[in-house]
Amino acid sequence: MTPELDTEQMRWENALQRDTQWKVVAPASAVRTSGKEIDVEPQGTVLVTSSAEKDDYDLEFPCVVERLAALRIRTLPADTLPGRGSGLGGGNFVITRIRVHEIAGDKSRELPLDRVVADYHQQGFEPEDVLRGGKGNEDGWAVGGQIDKPHELLIVPATPIARSESKRLRLTIEHQSPHKDHLLARFQIEQTEDATAVDKVRMPNELLKMIRQSRSGRSDDQVALVSHYFRHEVAESLLPVRRALLAAKADRDSIKPMTTVPVMQELTGEHRTTHLQHRGNYLDIGPEVTAGLPAVFCEECAAGSAAGGDADRPVDRMALANWLVSDRNPLTARVQVNRIWEALFGQGLVVTSEEFGSQGELPTHPELLDWLAVELMESGWNSKALI
Repeated sequence: MTPELDTEQMRWENALQRDTQWKVVAPASAVRTSGKEIDVEPQGTVLVTSSAEKDDYDLEFPCVVERLAALRIRTLPADTLPGRGSGLGGGNFVITRIRVHEIAGDKSRELPLDRVVADYHQQGFEPEDVLRGGKGNEDGWAVGGQIDKPHELLIVPATPIARSESKRLRLTIEHQSPHKDHLLARFQIEQTEDATAVDKVRMPNELLKMIRQSRSGRSDDQVALVSHYFRHEVAESLLPVRRALLAAKADRDSIKPMTTVPVMQELTGEHRTTHLQHRGNYLDIGPEVTAGLPAVFCEECAAGSAAGGDADRPVDRMALANWLVSDRNPLTARVQVNRIWEALFGQGLVVTSEEFGSQGELPTHPELLDWLAVELMESGWNSKALI
């Protein structure tokens, strides 16, 4: 690491030493587009008990910190809700879109959001989806698998929001998923000035514990782990490099071969049991059968010994492949030598190069063909040496 990067990491680690301070804000106004009831309890908890197939919440509240770095939606499971969760869809919910507006008088301005981060998400329902959402959107943030636990979704504006007595914020939470009744039912809205809040939620707890240790108390592996995480996930000075790397990986992944090559390999471990099917009827099962090769192709293989004389070796495709290039089988080398001869002289030692069986011509010089075949095998099938 460079001295500049090490200094940047030190500042980052120092900022992570203290816990993020969150302030709960009670919405002054809470409205559902469905027109159904939404309650705000004295401590700021928002409660929705009546279901709807789809619904949006508009929540207005003041900025209660000097420079708002992040908003947090904290879900609160309850025994009185379905599945003891925090949503009305069997305890779950799907938030399809999040929007934040700054309101001054009768004017409203939508604030650009930089990112969202969650402590947990259901597979296929990632928090980033709430920034791309829209009416009828199927994607969103959900917590299936952990509906009975509290969760948090951090919303980070593109620039910190300065506190103003004349302005207020409106948080819109949309539920436009095709999953009916999947509405957030019990939650709080919180604000913080801590710019490192996102890092603390995003990083593994074990890593945060390492960072909060003194540097002298870390093992070499812990030092390397913290440094690796900082460079690959956090360092602002390396952001252009990380973006370029992501773009390069995307380009690489987009490159697809023009053709695909099928690869055959033997299965490892125990093979499945196979039975004879009388007249091909899978309901009329006969005795168990084992893999084998026709004796007409490979007598030694069919007799139970593969090339090399190992009688315990399984009689399978690999046994056949080994026999094809074995010195006990001269046919493969003869065919290859004849093709090379034909390529060089226009005609092979066996004129019918495509037919080495009983219907083909006999070799014009059989001794020469056999000698060349032996030379090819003994050279390790080196065609260049043969030529």
